[in-house]
Amino acid sequence: MFGLSPMLKPSNLQRRLGNTMSDTVELDRASDPRAVRGYAFYDWAKSSFETSVTTAVLPGWFAYIFLKANGLEATVLGVGITSDAIWSYGVAFAAIFVAILAPSFGVIADRRAIKMWWLRVLTYLGAGSTFLLAFAPMFGVSQQWVWLMVMFLMANVGLNGAGVFYNAILPHLGTDDEMDAISNRAYAYGYLGGGLLLAVHLVLFSTITGDWVIPFIMASSGVWWLGFACLTFAWVPEPPIENEMESLGVADSAKLA
Repeated sequence: MFGLSPMLKPSNLQRRLGNTMSDTVELDRASDPRAVRGYAFYDWAKSSFETSVTTAVLPGWFAYIFLKANGLEATVLGVGITSDAIWSYGVAFAAIFVAILAPSFGVIADRRAIKMWWLRVLTYLGAGSTFLLAFAPMFGVSQQWVWLMVMFLMANVGLNGAGVFYNAILPHLGTDDEMDAISNRAYAYGYLGGGLLLAVHLVLFSTITGDWVIPFIMASSGVWWLGFACLTFAWVPEPPIENEMESLGVADSAKLA
């Protein structure tokens, strides 16, 4: 569901972490259909970033703007670097940043009833940064590619950080026998949602000429992500926690991770 590559299932590490975070209270009753739909709609929502932004449009747009501003290489800290290299470093940095924070997130979610709160906050970060990609043309040519990279990094942190809590919610949605069905439903929603919006964006991109098209794709992807995520926020309840530590913060959780 979540990861650096679009439309891929979560890594084994994320799955193990999510399960560990959710072991404190196990559900012993059948799933709530409304909560399951809400959970699946988050995959529908965030797939807009993974397909339209990360895969289809933003890499090419970034490369074009970088080339226009710098030629084949830009000098960063005295080192010549290409657009492809900067892009790869940016994605790797976002992944490493989340990997460093993930153990602390795991402890917090295990001891405080704030999985949905963190999912909401990180979604705001991811979807908001995706929307702000559209504002790159407002800057000078030499600043546009920097803006795109910074917003893309923030969106990736939001996506992958939210994924930690999203995966941790799954075990609370039904019995053990229902887990595969719920997970598969979420995957299906992700493919359908991401594919539908991507198809619309590709039609726009291929049939309409105008400087506004790519910024519109960026902005609408952010709106899609946050808009459909609101169904998740409304329909999925906060999983219960036994022996909650209400005062546990990020600094304290790092010591326990």
